[in-house]
This record gives sequence, C-alpha cells and structure tokens, in this order.
Amino acid sequence: MKIFAAGVKRQYGIGKTSQKPYDMMNLLALVPMEAGMMGAMSVDANGYELMELPIDSIATFQQFSAVKFPCIVEITVEPTPRMGKLVSTVTAFLGTPPLAKAA
Repeated sequence: MKIFAAGVKRQYGIGKTSQKPYDMMNLLALVPMEAGMMGAMSVDANGYELMELPIDSIATFQQFSAVKFPCIVEITVEPTPRMGKLVSTVTAFLGTPPLAKAA
C-alpha cells in the first residue's frame, strides 16, 4: 500500500496511575477529507487530514529513521486486535518508491 506520510511518532514511559510501561508508535499519514451527510449532520471538506496508523514493533518503527518526510512510502498493513476491535496496523516498511521523472 502506498500512502502519503507526514512522519512517525513514538510515545513511551510509565503510566501515571497504572505504573505500567507503555510504548505506542504511529505513522501519521495525510488522507483526503471526506464530505457527506450522516443523519442530521453535514460535512463540507476540502484538502487533507491526518490519520494515525499504529506501528507493530520498534523494528518497524526504526525502518523509518532514514526517511525524509513528507513523502510517499510503501507499507504493509494488517488487521490486528487492539482494545477489543480490529485496527489496521503497519507491519512492514517497504521503502519509498522512486518519483516519476518529468518529461
């Protein structure tokens, strides 16, 4: 899957109340905003918004270290269970595809 990536982010530490360690890694991607209607609510939109995709491991996260953002990246995404539901998770970074040469 090719996606327009804005960056990657890792948050880790010890929970204030639980005192348990946490480690969360995300790929931030720019995706087109969607306009439409849902019940009594209407949404007008134009442009892009950020979407966060969880990254499965520190090894996958570190593969993004040499990437200069923003850019198009090729990734593998798989459904993984998270907090009782399936979430699309980045499981592999396949690289940055070459840009097309201007004619």
